[in-house]
Amino acid sequence: MREGYFISELRRVFLSRGCFFHKIPDSIATSGSRFSTLKKFDAFIIYKGMFAGIECKLVKGASIAIDRFRNSQIDSFADLRAAGAPGYFLINHRYKAKNNVIVWTLDDFIIARTIAKGVGRKSINLTIGGWPTLVKSHGWNVDPLFQMMNHYYGGINAS
Repeated sequence: MREGYFISELRRVFLSRGCFFHKIPDSIATSGSRFSTLKKFDAFIIYKGMFAGIECKLVKGASIAIDRFRNSQIDSFADLRAAGAPGYFLINHRYKAKNNVIVWTLDDFIIARTIAKGVGRKSINLTIGGWPTLVKSHGWNVDPLFQMMNHYYGGINAS
């Protein structure tokens, strides 16, 4: 599976749940161009008036390299949070025949990165932790992400 296919799957699920979903187009890759800007993150969604930035990662194995997270992505999520909205890393973690998506906030990533670097690792072990997870069963169950968004916005859409 490619990351683009993963994003397309998520798009279908978000749209079926009444979200606005917009995938940000990739930057134009031209040789020698100094002026193409990096996109901030992969997509954004609006669900019941709540906005969130989404950055997707596809991982085959038990860990993800820290350098897979660009400084511009981390800075963009920090800017997004400063403006009053959350950003989430959705890590499609395919390991031992399981296909789950770990959901990290910016703080979750910073903590995991700090711990990994503190013990001299260049990658983050995805098999430990108690991170919220989206499980695939006839499409991705995105309810945990919606619950995180609702919590971030102070429970404005509590049902």
